[in-house]
Amino acid sequence: GYICNLRITNLVSLYNDHFGVPTAPLPKLAGTCLLTFTDPTIKDKADDRTNMTVFGDTKMQTFSPFQLVNTGAAAYFDGDGDYCAVNQDEFDTSFQFGNLSFTVEGWIYAQSNSTMGIIDTRPSASATDFNISITNARL
Repeated sequence: GYICNLRITNLVSLYNDHFGVPTAPLPKLAGTCLLTFTDPTIKDKADDRTNMTVFGDTKMQTFSPFQLVNTGAAAYFDGDGDYCAVNQDEFDTSFQFGNLSFTVEGWIYAQSNSTMGIIDTRPSASATDFNISITNARL
C-alpha cells in the first residue's frame, strides 16, 4: 500500500473540530517531530530531522491523493518486509507523548485487507504506546 503526508506533532492538538482534507503536501508546523512522504524522497522534513532507516524495497512513487502528480508522492510498501524505522534514542526523546497533546495524520491507501501495522510506536506487542493498523479490513 501507500502512505503520503505523514506528520506527527508533539504537544500540539491540531484538530479539535471538523477539518478539511488536504489538497497539497502538509507543511511543517510548530511541534512537528516527523514530516515525511511528502515529495520524491524518504526523509524527515521536521526541524529535528529524525533519522529513518528504510528496510526492504520501500520506495517513493508518483502516486498521491492530489490531482497533480508533481505536487506529491507516496511511499510504496509492497507487503514483503518493507518498513521504515526510527532509532530508539530519537524515539525516546521525540515520540513519547504520555498524557500530553499530539496529532498523527497522513493519507493511507491500503491495497489489502490483511492485518498489517501502519504506524507502531510500541517497543513490543504488549506495550501500551499507540499503534495504527488494519485488522479484519478495518483501520
